[in-house]
Amino acid sequence: MIDEMKICSELSITVEQLQIWVEQGWLAPTTVNDGVAFTPADVARAQLIVSLSRDFGANEEGIDLILYLLDQVHDLRRMLRAVRVTADRMQPEAREVLWTSLLDELTSGA
Repeated sequence: MIDEMKICSELSITVEQLQIWVEQGWLAPTTVNDGVAFTPADVARAQLIVSLSRDFGANEEGIDLILYLLDQVHDLRRMLRAVRVTADRMQPEAREVLWTSLLDELTSGA
């Protein structure tokens, strides 16, 4: 876990900016005894926010949309991984029916 001061120092941002990102819901730190702490995933997300803002000139609305879409992609990947793991545990005949049905659904344009 990484504290506020360290993440701000690493990213060359102010504590106030970091707090705005938390208020926006872009970061979700863990509450600890003397404040909040960030996971490595939070730090990576904060680095992305800095890059979107500084390197690409994204405004708050743009960052909000990009983070929302990235979260959607990650959620879909997690769901697909769960489907794959579940399918791998199925009997071969049932797995074949599942994959055939999924392929038919995907190619039907539905």
